[in-house]
Amino acid sequence: MKLHTKTALIIIGTLLIGFVLGFTSNIFFLKSRFDKVKDFHRRGKMTNFFVEKLDLTDQQKELAEPIIDKYNVRFHKHGEEMRDKIEGLVDSLRTELKPILTEEQMKQLNKRYRRFTPFMRKPPRP
Repeated sequence: MKLHTKTALIIIGTLLIGFVLGFTSNIFFLKSRFDKVKDFHRRGKMTNFFVEKLDLTDQQKELAEPIIDKYNVRFHKHGEEMRDKIEGLVDSLRTELKPILTEEQMKQLNKRYRRFTPFMRKPPRP
């Protein structure tokens, strides 16, 4: 094999490895971001966030905690409703596309949908 061919193969191999590593690390980064958002609504996390970021005094903290907890429940409920709506939309899309797509295309669609289902899992209630 010529030197130019070996060099080209090494460069192409390095690029492919870089793409694979970048894609994989991006998936893990996104998953960790989604996990942080899910974790945020667990009991006390949202309250602690606001207390720390706003540097509340003890008196302010005592007055603010019930308000923040009330809105935390509302945010959580809204998130669940949005997840349910998105799941319903995806199911409707799949149902309407089913008569149009071939069996192989339907498998591809289901495979792609399964890729996003871990992000759509419902977090534990606060």
